[in-house]
Amino acid sequence: MTHKTYFLFLFVLILIAESFSAWTDTTISSDSQLGDDAQFIVVNVNGTIQGTPHVTITGGSIGTLIVNGSAAITMQGGTISNDFWVFDPENLDDDGLIRCPYENNVSLNNTSTMIVSGGIIEGHIYIASGAQMDLYGYDFQYTEERRWRNLGEQVTNVRLLGYWQNDQPLDLYFVDNSFNHVTLHVIPEPATFLLLASSRLLLKRRG
Repeated sequence: MTHKTYFLFLFVLILIAESFSAWTDTTISSDSQLGDDAQFIVVNVNGTIQGTPHVTITGGSIGTLIVNGSAAITMQGGTISNDFWVFDPENLDDDGLIRCPYENNVSLNNTSTMIVSGGIIEGHIYIASGAQMDLYGYDFQYTEERRWRNLGEQVTNVRLLGYWQNDQPLDLYFVDNSFNHVTLHVIPEPATFLLLASSRLLLKRRG
């Protein structure tokens, strides 16, 4: 092996090691922003004062998001998916032990809140009775799926389709009556918005 090939091989190994080492769990208790460089298996956000901490997600990759207390999340981009659990260091060390994903990819507990206008959330979304999620988009359509728990309690799961505020498609799945705690904010579709803008411009010229 030539020196040039050796150093290139070593460089690639370092890049792979750094990529894998980035995939850790993190706990957030102060105002933060997660961008394109965020790579976490589990993100725990803990709040004690209403609306604090406020965490903005504009990009990056997260396996599971758990929001406790009265923390507030604003999601404008990024991806939350079980797919990222394959990068968990526990699942890469060949010791025979496997760390499996949680049941829900997003859990809003206690009185936490989450505003979503973009991004991708794959898997289950759970929202506690005191928590709230606000979605900004258009063309919302949903289907319900009712099932019975062991104790005879009926719960409803909901799949929601549509488009985010930034015109990207959305596909969300809410479990255990969580959709009861969702507020849909319908914004004008792009074609409608252009029509309204043209009408206002025409009226302004006539005036």
